[in-house]
Amino acid sequence: MEANKTSSIIYKILRSVMILFWIYVGMDKIWQLSAFRIALEQQPIISYLAPILFWLLPLMEIAVGILLAIPSVGLRAWGWRASTLLIIVFTIYIGLGVLNVYAQKPCMCTSFLSRISWTAHLLINIVILGLSITGWGLHRKVAKYSERVITGKTNIALFLICFIAMGAISYRNIHYTKSKDVWYAPDSLYYYPEHNDVSRPIVGSLAYRYDRYSGPYRQLFTKKSSKPTSLLTNRWLAVQKGG
Repeated sequence: MEANKTSSIIYKILRSVMILFWIYVGMDKIWQLSAFRIALEQQPIISYLAPILFWLLPLMEIAVGILLAIPSVGLRAWGWRASTLLIIVFTIYIGLGVLNVYAQKPCMCTSFLSRISWTAHLLINIVILGLSITGWGLHRKVAKYSERVITGKTNIALFLICFIAMGAISYRNIHYTKSKDVWYAPDSLYYYPEHNDVSRPIVGSLAYRYDRYSGPYRQLFTKKSSKPTSLLTNRWLAVQKGG
């Protein structure tokens, strides 16, 4: 009985952590969806899938968080499967980049990981993968016991709290934190203070987000210099004029 209780506590902690993780990374992409699409278009291998992945991937990530939060034991099991599978795919993709399999390393597609090395990114993914596998393994063991101690209303409340909290935090980080490491909305669309770490023109907030996804990290992590950042900026401005 005591062992079941301990396992149940560990399971709840892992489940909460994974719900927070998937809701955050999904909302992080949704708040800057256009920039995320540009980032995907700079990726090796999967760039041709950008028109689909830029909206499908964040929806899948949020859906995994929802599956892990809902009361149904069966659907929650699918949430653990999907969580583990997605992280395995991400980890393999990043690992191949670290091993220089691609002609260029992938661009960062999550703002809160945008300033770490690719090796550190890979290690973080491995840790998250371990948490997901552990949670999946504990799910079958403690699911029936957990259903007796946590109600459906508690599950829904847990998800709503995580969803609102992560959405608010990611929105604040992207739009209001005035730091060179995080995106924020300047006073004018066509003005943004230039930083010393990356050479680029002063551009509007949306174009700056595109550059933050692609230009700096392509310069830092690619074998050869590719498109100048200004080309991405010009592309965005042309789209705006055409639209």
